[in-house]
Amino acid sequence: MRHSFSTGQFTLLYSIIVLICKFFECQDICTKPELGHFRKLIFENDAYKYSHHYYYSQTIRSNQPPPVIKGSFETIINFKEIAPRFPFKFYGVKVIVFAIFTSGTIYMFDEKHLGEIDNFMKKHYFMSSQISDHHELLAVRTSYYEKLDDKIPAFNITNMIHPNGKISVYFENVPKVTGENKKTSKILGLIRCGAKGS
Repeated sequence: MRHSFSTGQFTLLYSIIVLICKFFECQDICTKPELGHFRKLIFENDAYKYSHHYYYSQTIRSNQPPPVIKGSFETIINFKEIAPRFPFKFYGVKVIVFAIFTSGTIYMFDEKHLGEIDNFMKKHYFMSSQISDHHELLAVRTSYYEKLDDKIPAFNITNMIHPNGKISVYFENVPKVTGENKKTSKILGLIRCGAKGS
């Protein structure tokens, strides 16, 4: 799944992706690969969009501030590998390790690569990412700076992983974007057809 956001009149955007296998049988995509691009819009207005996709539903709300996250954040120096503090499945497979990089990208693994959560910027920014890892939530906040010595970030993107299988992506103070400033966010899942436990 990949999304490009162009925010004009609003500066806050809130996206929730719920990974729940309820629209199809989980192995259908192995015999029908076109399901990987399935999208059914259920409802949409100026501030809210709800749609069904393969294996999950998606909700996007605008003008909603991010929640207050309990606990402290730790700065990521190069990358950090952590074991989940709560059971979490990605496309039906149990995640054993999260690998988190300074770019804010989150890679998920069992014995192999399961997928990733990533926010890509066409324009170059200096980035700093912090992680908050608690029993009820894993949060990765990435701050984007115009200049290396800037003290205040131009904007922030926070990815949150919840025990119930929900993945939330919050865009805070994101400016209007066109051309080289275009932002792309994606949640990529790799499904191993025929593999045990896939």
